Amino acid sequence: MTNAMNDRVIGRVRQDLVEKWNGEFSDAEVTETFDNVLAHHEAEATITDFIPVLAEAETNEVLAHKIHEGDK
Repeated sequence: MTNAMNDRVIGRVRQDLVEKWNGEFSDAEVTETFDNVLAHHEAEATITDFIPVLAEAETNEVLAHKIHEGDK
């Protein structure tokens, strides 16, 4: 995936997450969580094609866990 395409995909995933978790978390909290997860995947990945999908899934898990555990 080209950098420009990757940037568009990541931007769209970030936007989708903010919309999905609207009302549960602030935009800033969702964005920060996603950016932290994304940075971890980017640092560890050998193949970067699937990073947006993996980061989205993990961000959803982290945020759902916060609600379940009452960390919200």
